[in-house]
Amino acid sequence: MAGVTGCIYTGDIFNFFVMLEVLAISSYSLVAFFKKRKWALEASLSYAFIGAIATSFFFFGAIFLYAGLGSLNIADIAAKVNGLRADGLYVWSGGCIDSQCFGNVLAASAMAIAFMLWALTFEAGIFPNNYWLPSAYTEAPSPASALFAGIVDKVGTYGIIRLFVTMFTPYSTALMIKLLGIPFRDLVLYILSVLGLATGFIGALIMILQNDIKRLLSYSTISHIGLIFMAFAALTSATPEVAASIALMGIVFHSITHALGESMLFMGLGALATFAKSRKLKDLQGYGKLYPAISIAVGVGALSLLGVPPLGGFFSKYALFMALSSANLWIYAVSIVLVSGISAIGYFKVLYALFMQKPTITKRGGSSVIVSAVCILMAVALLFVGILYMNGELYEVLYRGCSDVLPPKGLKGYVYAVEEAARVLGMTP
Repeated sequence: MAGVTGCIYTGDIFNFFVMLEVLAISSYSLVAFFKKRKWALEASLSYAFIGAIATSFFFFGAIFLYAGLGSLNIADIAAKVNGLRADGLYVWSGGCIDSQCFGNVLAASAMAIAFMLWALTFEAGIFPNNYWLPSAYTEAPSPASALFAGIVDKVGTYGIIRLFVTMFTPYSTALMIKLLGIPFRDLVLYILSVLGLATGFIGALIMILQNDIKRLLSYSTISHIGLIFMAFAALTSATPEVAASIALMGIVFHSITHALGESMLFMGLGALATFAKSRKLKDLQGYGKLYPAISIAVGVGALSLLGVPPLGGFFSKYALFMALSSANLWIYAVSIVLVSGISAIGYFKVLYALFMQKPTITKRGGSSVIVSAVCILMAVALLFVGILYMNGELYEVLYRGCSDVLPPKGLKGYVYAVEEAARVLGMTP
């Protein structure tokens, strides 16, 4: 949690790398928590080995940015590559003249993006960098799996937003050089959205084949991250501002609803698996009657992830659909519906086993008071979020907030706020 919080709040690329390492190293340990299980150790080692390479790549990207721009401060970099005057930030790092800072800005930015995206897509669990995720999420303790699925994998998404919304915007001269007739920045976003499309379908298709409950939820997580990445196609320079604002809102909103729903399922079904001493779906038959509070909350979470109104998951998916359709990206918009339809099979398998089949035991196998309370609170939160959005209150807040952070308005506000903060704190002469 310290690593996640640090990644979100830092305004410095190198500090983001440090917090990413804090997050990653603690995650490796949590995956190997059950050290007597050989598969837990195998999952942790594979996660750690590739994760170490990924975070090293992010560090290389930071080196390129520093070599080309003489700074690692996000606001300073954003000002330089977008041509904003911010003398308060240039005192320590120097300014740029004719797009030349300490080195070739275009080459440094392109190389930095290449290295950093490899690390961020790995952390997010996007195909083909998601082969570690199912084993890691399955073998970790259920509370840790809930954190991974709800919060940790969003760090990769957040990092990409910081790169392409805060730093390398459509007004940046650094990445807007055309390649194959498309600005390089837009081409990268299209590639990410295509990878998201593949990830969504792969996650949904493999999910419906699973009988291990935590592995099923792992592929559910992969599928939803794919849906989020599809919306990056609506953040290109060719997208109207309204559609881009809705796309960013959909990304943020679906990250929230997925975090609530998926975390609750990992905790609730993980607890039931502990009581049953098995993660197999067939061994959880009828547990909805033995543990009604947990199971009803799990049902609400599954329906939210599926996209059933008035739960929050429906409206977050609807926001993604509206953004993509408004940007005339109909293949992605229709794919959201198709992926949701395929994944419905997996969710209904879980609900059918819990509620429609007879239990194989007659007595409860453990106390569920704390888990029940937490899951019910999260289920209520999903319903509450959906109702707020349906009434327009949450929509207004999210849309206004996302619209305000998009460039050029959001870019100027961010850079000048950091510059003013530096002046007030006495960090500039």
